[in-house]
Amino acid sequence: IAPDLRGHGASDHPSRPQDYSLDLFEADVLALVDDLGWDRFVLLGHSMGGMISQAIAVHDSGRLDGLVLMDTVPDAPSVGGGAAMLVFKVAARVFGMKAMARLLRKPPPGSPDSVKRLYAERPGYGEWTRSKVLATSPLMALAVMAELATLADRVPELRSLDLPVLVIAGEHDIRGFVDGSQRMADAIPGATLAVLPGAAHNPQLETPDALWASLTRFLD
Repeated sequence: IAPDLRGHGASDHPSRPQDYSLDLFEADVLALVDDLGWDRFVLLGHSMGGMISQAIAVHDSGRLDGLVLMDTVPDAPSVGGGAAMLVFKVAARVFGMKAMARLLRKPPPGSPDSVKRLYAERPGYGEWTRSKVLATSPLMALAVMAELATLADRVPELRSLDLPVLVIAGEHDIRGFVDGSQRMADAIPGATLAVLPGAAHNPQLETPDALWASLTRFLD
């Protein structure tokens, strides 16, 4: 089951900033699991989804048969510092998501080879990326980015986990995400770290075979 969180994709886009937070995302995921009637499940969280998944594991680990944290961090993400966040906020408010989406029709400056290859070899990839941005609430993006900037370090809580955990990172992801993955793998008892060669922030797209091999080994 791969849900769109609130403010993403085809899910509802509430119109108030207070309707977006990591706590609400966590509650939504657990409500979905309850609706599916699942007593136990394996949870995979990617990027911000990994931060939500960490919270679920800490608060409700008894429901998890396993946890996969992919290209995520245990604390405030380092994505270029406050300047990058300021640029994003100004762009989102002044130009809107449509203008930002147009920028993603081509590989962003400084993209690793794995990302450039997706644009070059996967038909329609640029348009698909653009459509994802257009299906994202700018209000959600602004509210959550502000919260992420103040996120406390969750490593002390992760040390108490007692379940199978796989931590995945693309070798070319942002340095802070690779370092954060290492910190989580070191902190969680028995956790396995898989650094995928040739991948950046989205191994499911950039190196799908390597990701699938790592994931299925863990699930087996």
